[in-house]
Amino acid sequence: MEVVAAILGSAVTEVSRSLCGSCASMIKNFISFQSNLTTLEKEMKSLVDLKNKVIEDVDYSSDAQMTQWLQEVDQILLEVNSVQASMTADNGKLCGCFFNCSERYRLSKETARRLKEAERLLKAGGIAVKMAGQNYLTKAVEHIPGPSIVNQTTASQNLAKVMDLLNDDDVLRIGVWGRGGVGKTTLVQNLNNQLKGSSSTSTQQFGIVIWVTVSKNLDLKKVQIQLADRLNLEVKMGESMERLAIRLHRRLQKENFLLILDDVWETVDLDSLGVPQPEDHTGSKIILTSRSLEVCREMKTDAEEKVDVLDDEESWQLFTKNVGKVATLEPIEPIAKAIARECSGLPLAIITVGTAMRGKTMIELWKDALNELRRSVPNIKGIENNVYNPLKWSYDSLQGKTSNLVFYTALYILRISLLM
Repeated sequence: MEVVAAILGSAVTEVSRSLCGSCASMIKNFISFQSNLTTLEKEMKSLVDLKNKVIEDVDYSSDAQMTQWLQEVDQILLEVNSVQASMTADNGKLCGCFFNCSERYRLSKETARRLKEAERLLKAGGIAVKMAGQNYLTKAVEHIPGPSIVNQTTASQNLAKVMDLLNDDDVLRIGVWGRGGVGKTTLVQNLNNQLKGSSSTSTQQFGIVIWVTVSKNLDLKKVQIQLADRLNLEVKMGESMERLAIRLHRRLQKENFLLILDDVWETVDLDSLGVPQPEDHTGSKIILTSRSLEVCREMKTDAEEKVDVLDDEESWQLFTKNVGKVATLEPIEPIAKAIARECSGLPLAIITVGTAMRGKTMIELWKDALNELRRSVPNIKGIENNVYNPLKWSYDSLQGKTSNLVFYTALYILRISLLM
């Protein structure tokens, strides 16, 4: 009998310990349940905000991990919403009823588990957004290859004027205009590259400088693609102009920008492109180059700078730079200067003709070149003599040489002809 009592006593003790342990665990979970539930609600709100940010700002179409993350977020949102709905419906049953303690205990454990999962997803999503932000980081100004205007007084003065306009807070849109071949593109290329090395506070205000070429046959989608490429935004297959415009607009609103629209022939609708209006985006500006003052004004420019041709001295300097020392040889120099004058101060013509004459030491070739330039007559309606003549001569002078060189030169002249 004593043995039985001892056994029963031991059993009761173990059961009591077990019950006490379970009760202690349940009590602990009961106490932390409401706290975990409140924290979970806050974390889920943060998770929803992060999910929306990812959808808006991150290009996850080709990122399997990001896609998986979004799916996991949707799953936990579904689970938490289901639990909250269940708790709301059964709230009366879960309060003060001993037989529902096990259900409340189960919900408490699941709440704690989902809280950990939400914290994990928040951390993973935060890292993804940070990495996406780093992918957006681009050099504020990218160097644009092109001829320098150093030692060209007229061009340097034009550049200084545009720079002054750029530093004027009241000027948001700048038009750089002038006839074909005067070097408008070269001017803004040098402006862009000067900004790259500038320490001026006013020019450092731009988070990014974006250069896009518009051209005669305006194609807004192509311009959008150039913008997206500069901003490191992937253009999705089959993406509409409207959707891409929304993404470009959202991206450009993140920082102040300088947009350079080169070779504009007609009014460009900034809204259709997705470019914020500079009037509505303080600190951002637009520069456009065009052959037409009217186009500049149609684009609502606040100031216009006309690019003029080079004077004789500047033309000669540019010519010799492209021809080389042969142009300064005693019997050739007078003819070379006459040829440079025939280019009418147009940098494009000077560079083209100078390159074609590089290395030619026979005076007869120089005389022939001058005569041909003076005799050349454009046979395409609308072509300006002072651009067409030097280019046509350059093409003719290549006949009989490497066929590829002739072919590409012909294409180049054809392009110039169509643009005039």
